[in-house]
Amino acid sequence: MDINNDNVKDKGDIYLENIQVELYTYDNLKKPFRIQLTDSNGYYEFKDIELNKYYIRIKVPNGYGLLEKGEYSNISPKTLISDRIYNNKEGINIIVGLRKLFKILGVVFWDYNRNCSYENVDSGINNIIMKIYNEKNELIDLTVTGKNKFFNGYFEFDNLAPGRYRIEFECIEGLKVCKPRKTYYGSKANPISNSIKINLKNKDIETAFVGFYRPKNISNKSY
Repeated sequence: MDINNDNVKDKGDIYLENIQVELYTYDNLKKPFRIQLTDSNGYYEFKDIELNKYYIRIKVPNGYGLLEKGEYSNISPKTLISDRIYNNKEGINIIVGLRKLFKILGVVFWDYNRNCSYENVDSGINNIIMKIYNEKNELIDLTVTGKNKFFNGYFEFDNLAPGRYRIEFECIEGLKVCKPRKTYYGSKANPISNSIKINLKNKDIETAFVGFYRPKNISNKSY
């Protein structure tokens, strides 16, 4: 596994045990011809197979993803299978590179006391559309805020590789976005762009809070 998510096999990387590796014949991709689990050294082997054309497919565990196909991984992260393998010689090596994936989660809330921080007196807001974009400004996922086991306004994006992301959200009529605060429970959104910029490193982000407040009414009197 690529510990530092740099798409390079380093000394600090570790081997993963019990990863399911499936061997398919080229004319039957529905049912695996053989199945192996990797050992404690990340090693797998298919012995005594006939001359034929084959594919390797990986059953990727939850919370993991494949490295980009290249020198350190021979499996496509999109299809989860290898290129066609021509079994016409001994010792064909198919390298599988995995990396850990992470989550961004948070709460959209109504800031009752207008302190731009999520507190017990505040309530979550459901049914807000949240969109996440990558560094190339490509929309990669969207979700809607809702209730989890404990509170309303919850949202989560998972299976994210380390990198820079932007989360955009809808405005609520009659409310304004809180100014960002750097505290743990502080609202992190930019009130001008209605978005949060996040640099996701090698750990989950659990503080993507978005606060809304109702502006005070201003009345004019003529004398």
